[in-house]
Amino acid sequence: MHKKCEDAAYAAVTVAWRYAQSGRSLASVALAGSTQCLQGQHYPARDVVDEVHGYRFYYHAHPSSRYPAQEHGHFHLFANAVGHQGFAHLGGLSLDNMGQPLRWFMTNGWVTGETLQAAGQARAALRGFQVQTRGRLAPLARWVSAMAVLYAQELDELLLARDQWLVQRTAALGAAAQTVWDDRQVDVVCERSIDWTGKLAQFV
Repeated sequence: MHKKCEDAAYAAVTVAWRYAQSGRSLASVALAGSTQCLQGQHYPARDVVDEVHGYRFYYHAHPSSRYPAQEHGHFHLFANAVGHQGFAHLGGLSLDNMGQPLRWFMTNGWVTGETLQAAGQARAALRGFQVQTRGRLAPLARWVSAMAVLYAQELDELLLARDQWLVQRTAALGAAAQTVWDDRQVDVVCERSIDWTGKLAQFV
């Protein structure tokens, strides 16, 4: 696993560096050719999809009291749900205006329209996360895939925290899990800040 993380760290740094050499940040590249980030719009419009491995992601931005002021936008990472009935959200990844990673977070179900699956299933899917594609977004897909590898443990913990929140809130409200899952008063359920420099220091 350590070798896999080393390779992921190298890939993440290399992709970001090559974009920087051409005068672009990860945040600007994530807009898939658009010159502005419109609230709620997906970038790219039909997501970056890997049908072979069953994963996808997209980038977008929208207002929320829980999103940090310095956030430019965020990725949402998905896997096909068990039985291919819908999809499971594996995590959100925020970037600042310079394209530096800010935090990982988990959302309530209505935010992405995901199929409710237990953390164990989502964690198993996370272990194989990779999005392979062709074209101008291929390096970005490698970067997102590398980040999922580097932060697998943190994402595991966030998925468990999300499930714990769902159980506790369901019990507190005396409501069905799906009712809580659709509660639009809650968007971000849990989050964890990213110390990017500290993470990379583990591989020096």
